[in-house]
Amino acid sequence: MSTVTATRPAKQPRQRKPRAKPARAVGIAVRPSDVNPFFVPRIAEGKKLDYYTAKPIPSDWGTAFEMTKLSSGQEEPYHVGLAGADSTCDCKGLLRWQKCRHVEGLTALAKAGRL
Repeated sequence: MSTVTATRPAKQPRQRKPRAKPARAVGIAVRPSDVNPFFVPRIAEGKKLDYYTAKPIPSDWGTAFEMTKLSSGQEEPYHVGLAGADSTCDCKGLLRWQKCRHVEGLTALAKAGRL
């Protein structure tokens, strides 16, 4: 008597779909005035909402801002320079991923004529 055994195909590892990047929105909560050069941009990314104080600072090239996150702890300010493709920021995001929410947010506001 012969027996027949079914062979199962080898399990293939399941492919994960890449995680969807949360939508980002930027706006200005408090506008600058003639008396006060500061403004307060807000950056929303998914469920995360952050507010910053921003003030223009002198720059030899492009437009520059000093941004400080409004939170309960003392934060170091970020220095953001807007110069098209050569924009800079000294935050960890730009250093690690070559993308920065501060540069992208202020660039979007500048293109919309809101700075």
